[in-house]
Amino acid sequence: TQQTQQTQQTQQTQQTQQTQQQAESGSQPQPAVAIDAAPHPHAAVFAKIRELMMLGVPELALSYVQSVQPEASEQTIAYWLQLEQRRYQLLAQLEHWQAIVDREASHQAMYQKFFIPYADRNWFRSQQIRAYLQLRQYRLGLRTIRHYLWQEKDEIDADVVSLWRRLIIRSYLNLDAVQDAQRAMRRYRQDYGDQLDNSGHEWRLLQAQLLMRSDLYAEAVQILQSIDHAEGRALQLLAEYQAKRMSAADVEAQIVKVLENSELDKRTQSLFWYVRLQMAVMQQDYAAQATALETIYFLQAAGYLHSVYSDAEQQVAVDRLWDAYQEYGLQLGNRFNLLRGDDAGWYAQASNLYENEPQQAKALLAVLAFNATQQEHRGLAMKQMAGLLEKHEQGLDLVYRLFMNSDRISNLQRVPVEVRYRLVDHALASADVQTAARLMEQLQKPPEGQDQFLWNLRRARILILGNQYKEGVDILLDAMKDVQELAAEQIDQYMQVVFDLQNVQQHTLALQAFEQLERKPLSVKLQREITFWKAESYQQQGNYQQAAFLFLKSAIPPDNKIDLWFHTASFRAAESLAQAGLVEDARRQYLRLLKYTLNSARQAVIRQRLQQLRLKQNHSTADTEPR
Repeated sequence: TQQTQQTQQTQQTQQTQQTQQQAESGSQPQPAVAIDAAPHPHAAVFAKIRELMMLGVPELALSYVQSVQPEASEQTIAYWLQLEQRRYQLLAQLEHWQAIVDREASHQAMYQKFFIPYADRNWFRSQQIRAYLQLRQYRLGLRTIRHYLWQEKDEIDADVVSLWRRLIIRSYLNLDAVQDAQRAMRRYRQDYGDQLDNSGHEWRLLQAQLLMRSDLYAEAVQILQSIDHAEGRALQLLAEYQAKRMSAADVEAQIVKVLENSELDKRTQSLFWYVRLQMAVMQQDYAAQATALETIYFLQAAGYLHSVYSDAEQQVAVDRLWDAYQEYGLQLGNRFNLLRGDDAGWYAQASNLYENEPQQAKALLAVLAFNATQQEHRGLAMKQMAGLLEKHEQGLDLVYRLFMNSDRISNLQRVPVEVRYRLVDHALASADVQTAARLMEQLQKPPEGQDQFLWNLRRARILILGNQYKEGVDILLDAMKDVQELAAEQIDQYMQVVFDLQNVQQHTLALQAFEQLERKPLSVKLQREITFWKAESYQQQGNYQQAAFLFLKSAIPPDNKIDLWFHTASFRAAESLAQAGLVEDARRQYLRLLKYTLNSARQAVIRQRLQQLRLKQNHSTADTEPR
């Protein structure tokens, strides 16, 4: 067995050496182990993973990997490695970068325990480093690379060293440490040459970017001309302009021609809008900067640009958009002869432009948002600005970024509540319940025109979904104090919040909420239902006797007519009695229910439960008889 395992691992190492020759700093490399060549016993597993990925359900594929992956052992390590590499690939596809970092940290003990080929170890380490770069933790990435290069140097082959040294150059560029990047590049070229013929386009793109940051535009153009990819073609236009080989008008004409293609995907569009942005920055055209930045965010491509162009993180930051708005607004203020401190004049001019010149209106409102003499005027400007942005399909996402990800807004209390309501909606739509809960804590009053009671229920529900159970229930119970009688809609939404408590196993808090509701005037039907839901919480708590009592109460028909509710509640009562060890009472309930049950399938289920009770009784009797 050991010899077979070593043979498999040797094959894995050879396969890894063929796939480690990667220059791409942002692309996803191939796994160390050739998964598609999996041995027969597990071929079906990897076929299903591939099928799930083809169907476009990476979360489901990841869940499947987690369910089939065994514990790592001497016998399972080869299979475990194959599945672990699929796990990393899926995590990268889902952009769960922190999960990759954490996963790799947990591998260190395993590397010591089992014989893991160095090539496999280094493949996992490369994914960790890439994850650091995606998380923009460049210094941590550099520290990790240095540690591996110095402490693990005997375990790293030349191809991996080459890859990691390229990632060092990219990290320096991302940190805007151009001189460090230049030194690292010179040393790299001394050891490896330019590698223009054999490396991927991302590596050549990185070299071109360093040349451009070093004002060597003509040399950058030469490299970019060899890249047959949109990322290189877009950047080449910028380099041609900086090298004085093309005029601004010619560059703009080329960009317009490319963007006229209606079949262009969003990422490719963003590349050329990024060049437009850079041109606007060099020409100090703040209106064009604002338009380009908005479009990049509307295309939802900021993250993609970060991974392609080393300076994109700074250039596409939301604070750059605030800067562009404000600078453009100040230019417009001069044009319209607006005076600093005349908030009413600025606001009136923005209102006149609101419908027909929204870009100019946003610029004037941005100036007001940070420079108005009164907080009321600042809040009104933010509110109007958010309204303008939301007219775009992706506008709410940009509103969220401008107000939640900006260093300019350090205190959300200064953001008008109407905008914060929108931020809550976006956080919920993005499944960011924690942020929604944090925002909701400060929003005690509802938006204009909304019911205070229903608003409090919404606050309570968001806090509960954000794991702030006690705080949510406090709001829920407090909302009931001033309400004498509840409408059907109010009761329904209140119950939904209590059901959320039950779903997260907060049954003590759920029972408190049910009891608070029972103090209000309720219909007999609703009282019956609440009794049933309370019984469910007691059953989940293991208080089977109280659960049985409440299920039996809920089973009583209000008009003495046997209905479906009677059947369900009676069955659950019998279950609870059996769980409480009251076998005879459970048997009587099943027999009583059997008399009223006409459905043959249900009769079969009840008889099966009776049989189980008989077996339980016989087993119990046998255990107590003397021997």
